Amino acid sequence: MVSNELSISLIGNDNNLRRELVEIIGEVDLLELSDGESSETSGQLIDVALVDCRNRLLKVSDNPILISNSNTIFIAIIHEMRLKRNFVFGSGYKDFIVWPVIEPEVRRRIEQCKLGTEVFKSEYRHSTDPLVEKACLAMGKDLAGNFSILSLCELLATNHNTLNKRFKIELGLTPISWLRKARMSKAAKLLRQSNKAVEDVAARVGYENPESFSTIFKREIGLSPNNYRKRMNEKQ
Repeated sequence: MVSNELSISLIGNDNNLRRELVEIIGEVDLLELSDGESSETSGQLIDVALVDCRNRLLKVSDNPILISNSNTIFIAIIHEMRLKRNFVFGSGYKDFIVWPVIEPEVRRRIEQCKLGTEVFKSEYRHSTDPLVEKACLAMGKDLAGNFSILSLCELLATNHNTLNKRFKIELGLTPISWLRKARMSKAAKLLRQSNKAVEDVAARVGYENPESFSTIFKREIGLSPNNYRKRMNEKQ
């Protein structure tokens, strides 16, 4: 859990999402939406507003919370399939978090806010460290690829100690752990949005053995692939 002295609020209606964020970053208030607008804040000072944009991207300028919180940092929580970076940044957000959320990504965003970091730039997606960013982009473009620390080091002309150290500083995990989480995030998206068999989903994210994939998916997501798909279908 991220220790912080920031006042953090989730603008939205999903208390399950709030509880998920609480487990990662600590106390998070829920400011519920009514007809697409946030509830009145009664002058409450908010340092960081995490705005639930999974169903609809809300423009910061349309949010009444801005009236009493001119210094609030707004971060959009948005579906990967809805992500349009220029529109997100053009709507007044300093940054965004892709849903389903990945713990290291949420931690890093909050740490940036805590430190007053001014590196909320659209050209960076995963990290402001060029080496980490290049590694993430390379793995993200080919999640089914047979990546290893050795192959990444050869690709990036670095050594494993440097690569591991800079990943842990930036994202709090190793390159291979990041790849595993990215694969599970992609697999979750495929399970939600398609009728592909579990073995086909596994192959799309680099797992030849469906049983091995299912074990890792359950460890990362908390449900088996079939149960996850069933749960998501029930919510629709």
